[in-house]
Order: sequence, then structure tokens, then C-alpha cells
Amino acid sequence: MKNNSQFLKLFCLWIVCTLSLLSHGQTYGYFGKKNTLSISGIGTMPLYYALYNRARPNYKSSGKTLTEKQDLFDGGFNISFSHSFKGKIGVGMEYNQFYGSVKCPIDRFTVEYFGLYYDYKLKHEELDIKTHTFMPKIEFSFNSNLLPIGINHQIGIGYTSTSVIEKDYIAKYNVQLNDYSGSESNKINIHKDNFIDYDALKSIKGITILYGFNLRKPIGRHVAINYGIRYTLNLRLYNDYPKSYGNYYSQTFEEDKRPLDFYISSRQIDREIQVKRIRSVLALQLGFTYIF
Repeated sequence: MKNNSQFLKLFCLWIVCTLSLLSHGQTYGYFGKKNTLSISGIGTMPLYYALYNRARPNYKSSGKTLTEKQDLFDGGFNISFSHSFKGKIGVGMEYNQFYGSVKCPIDRFTVEYFGLYYDYKLKHEELDIKTHTFMPKIEFSFNSNLLPIGINHQIGIGYTSTSVIEKDYIAKYNVQLNDYSGSESNKINIHKDNFIDYDALKSIKGITILYGFNLRKPIGRHVAINYGIRYTLNLRLYNDYPKSYGNYYSQTFEEDKRPLDFYISSRQIDREIQVKRIRSVLALQLGFTYIF
């Protein structure tokens, strides 16, 4: 009877240990935590875009003056959530808001006035753009670490919407007639003169294909630093613009004061944005992750 009692105790102890080992083997994540919420900054240097368009200068504004200067940095932020279904596989969703700028798509134009042709050389402040991205993605790991910490790879396909930021841009021009070159004008208040059709450029739709190489390094039971590299392929979806904005044109011309009221083609601006985005392939990411 005593032996049976000891055997029963040993059997119960074996069951408890076995269940404990099985439970431990099925636990994954960081201290059993499988969800992450990350806030990160994203930055890129669009050198390829600057080199591609180096024949046409870029102008930045400082007060009411224009300075010829290349755009060497674009940036934004990223908010993402992920859940690890298995030790090395997870899914997530992210939202990006990214800011950049593009060169004015024209630097000269001609206006006809009573049979005379006035050739304008235009200096125009760069156009600011903003892009929103919503993207589902898959996370996976090849090495021995378990998600959500350590090295992970991310693949995603998302929807993007880009718009030209509406503001009072600065532009200056120099006019030439019969080999006579006049002096540079004062600024043109572009926004008030309807220089750009912001309504046509408020939602330039596209898709983004992402591959990310990321590392989450814990600095506590609930917090980690995340950093990595993002490669993106940014593609444009079709959009048909009104024919009235197919080309830039002059509406009024007054020889004395020379006020201009003309449009830059929305198609030209759209194309400049496409060139910028498709050449912005590589970006760096750095931020913090909350693990729960």
C-alpha cells in the first residue's frame, strides 16, 4: 500500500513535469508576448533623383529669396502593429506618412503678345509633397531567434496616396524679347494666382512593394529599439487629368506690370513625382517598439 502511494506521487510528479516541459516548448515570443506596436522615423537621401535631374536646377526658399540648392533629405514616420502566430512567422499592418519635395517641372516658357514672343526663364521654389501609405505585411525569421525580437524580414504590398502640399510658393522670372533681357521680377504669389491645380493633385494613387530588413533589440521586458533598412518599389496607378490642364498656358499678359496667371500641367507635376518616388528605393528606419 505504501509502495502504491509512493508510485502515485512519482506518477503525479512525472505528469506535472511533462506538462510543464510541453508548455515551455509551446511558448514563443518575448517572455510569451507576441504583439508589437512600433513608432519609427524614416529617412532617405534621394541622390539618384538629384543626379538624374541635375541639368535642371532646384530652388529652396528662405524668406522671400530663392537659393539654388539640391534636396538631399526626405523623411517621415511609421506606425506599425504586428502579431507572431508562430515562432518565426507573423503578420502586421503599418501606416507611413512621408514628406519630400520635387523640382518644378518647367524652367522656361514663352508668351505671345500681339505677335511678339516673350521668353520667360522661371525660378520656382521646389514643390512639397506628402505621401500616405497603408500596408499589410508578413514578418519572418530565418535564424534561431523567435519573433517578435531579433532579426526579422518584412514583405508587404500597400496602397499609397500622394498630394502636393498647398501653400504660397515663391517664383521669380526673367523675360527676354528680341535678344533683350530684362531684370528679375519680384515674387509671384503662386497659390493666389492658381499656378497649380491642387484639386487634380490631391490624391495621386499608387502601390508600394516593400522588403525590409529589421532588428528589434530589447532594452526591457516591454520595450525594444528597432532599426533597419527598407527597400521599396513605388508604382503609379492610372489617373486621367482634365484636358484643360494638359499644358501650361498664359491667361493674361500686361506689358507694364507683367502679371502672369498660368498653370503648370498637372501631368508634368505628376510625372515629376513619379520620377522622384520610383528613384527613392532605399530608406533607413529607427524607432521604439512596445512589446505586449
